[in-house]
Amino acid sequence: MKTQTTSPADIDSLNSHHAIMEKAWSVVDPSCGGVVPGRTWKDPIDTSGTPNVVNALLRHQGVTLGQVLASIEYFTATKPRMSYENRKGVEVMRITADGYRKGPAGDH
Repeated sequence: MKTQTTSPADIDSLNSHHAIMEKAWSVVDPSCGGVVPGRTWKDPIDTSGTPNVVNALLRHQGVTLGQVLASIEYFTATKPRMSYENRKGVEVMRITADGYRKGPAGDH
């Protein structure tokens, strides 16, 4: 039986991917990094903003919208949903997901 080994390059690639997912997750983390009392990272995700604000936040974090959506699946094992809504004449981008606790991997 052949033993498979993990190369340092493979480990670096995994570490890099995880780091990107953490940066992207910070955009939608329902606990805002643990600073919101009573909220945890396992809670449902429901975040919104105008496209300009969302794009500015993505640029600030150095991530793409695709990476943010991927980070939701990565950390919660739930599918993100994205929609555009009109709130009193203002277009708003909304991202929601069931969150880890309510998802298939959750602690229920």
